[in-house]
Amino acid sequence: MRKQYHILNGDSLKEQFPESIQGEIIVAREFLIDGSVKGKNLNEFFKTRADFISSNYYGYSKHDYFEKTVPEFQKMQNISDNSDINLWFEDDLFCQVNFWFVINLLNKSHPNTQFFLIRPKLHCQYGFGGLNKTELISIYENKLE
Repeated sequence: MRKQYHILNGDSLKEQFPESIQGEIIVAREFLIDGSVKGKNLNEFFKTRADFISSNYYGYSKHDYFEKTVPEFQKMQNISDNSDINLWFEDDLFCQVNFWFVINLLNKSHPNTQFFLIRPKLHCQYGFGGLNKTELISIYENKLE
């Protein structure tokens, strides 16, 4: 069986993620719809984001960004080849911008990997947050390649 990875768009989904769904969880802890995303490479991009977030969001320092956010993106880059990557992103702009960044990052470094999109079946104001564990398992079982 291929190794399973689940990339979640935020910690909220991680808190309610069903234990019965096997695989490694990686959390995309970003909100790329706000602030600069400039950088000639990924390291410059991370510095730009750390500067912006620490300057504009009280309580989240540059150190926090490099300790909590960057390692998750590094985990994405280190996913083993010939794996299944399950992308848990909703349809709203916030999630979609993060999704575009993640898929771009992964597509460049994982050519022999299968990607699957998992999203709520029905659009509702609560997205994944409005689903119980049984419903989360159901949408996982009906993921889109």
